[in-house]
Amino acid sequence: MISDSLLEGALKALLVLIVISALLLLTRKNVLSLFRSYALQSLLLAFIAVVLYVQERKIELLFTVVLTVISKVILIPFFLGRVQQKISIKRDAEFRYIKPVAAVILSTAIIVIIYAVFAPLLRILPVTEIFILGSVIGISMTFMGLIVCYSRKRVITKVIGYLTMENGVVLFGIFLIELPFLIEMFVIMDILMVVMITAIMSFGMNASVEEFHVHLKSLRQWFKEEDASK
Repeated sequence: MISDSLLEGALKALLVLIVISALLLLTRKNVLSLFRSYALQSLLLAFIAVVLYVQERKIELLFTVVLTVISKVILIPFFLGRVQQKISIKRDAEFRYIKPVAAVILSTAIIVIIYAVFAPLLRILPVTEIFILGSVIGISMTFMGLIVCYSRKRVITKVIGYLTMENGVVLFGIFLIELPFLIEMFVIMDILMVVMITAIMSFGMNASVEEFHVHLKSLRQWFKEEDASK
């Protein structure tokens, strides 16, 4: 029988590592390294669900582990890696609005602010301190993914930002939301992510945001012409 203190220590260590993985996404310039960092982050998320399962013995947590490993650790990184082999861009060194150092400082401030604001509110609920910490980091990761989307220029990098936001929502849900609802939410978010990645692939993942918008306008114009011809 594993002691509660040991499980809580493991959860704290995993939460620290998952924050570090999110910070790496803010600074990495190599696209393949971004994919690997996302896969590592997702694997840490699966480990957190495993530790919580050992603590609580809720079968839904095992479903979360299986879904996370299959979709986020294996399929999505493999899918993105295959696309990477077919496009010319290997690095995204262009940052705008927020530079990497400023993004890391801002992310650290967000974690502190969210903990200061939400921790007193969450303590009203019948949850332990580690559940409060996990929920706070989940919310913070969502904002960190938003910073990735905001600070990067290439669409392919923004995809990683959206995926990080999704991981933040799942992490928050693991600690604070009813698990059957979390499983349904998990499936819906993964479907949306696959649809988004497929759409981006259709227009070129090596495009900048401005070029991506030009492709979208062309597609809308094509649909208008098709409707007019009917």
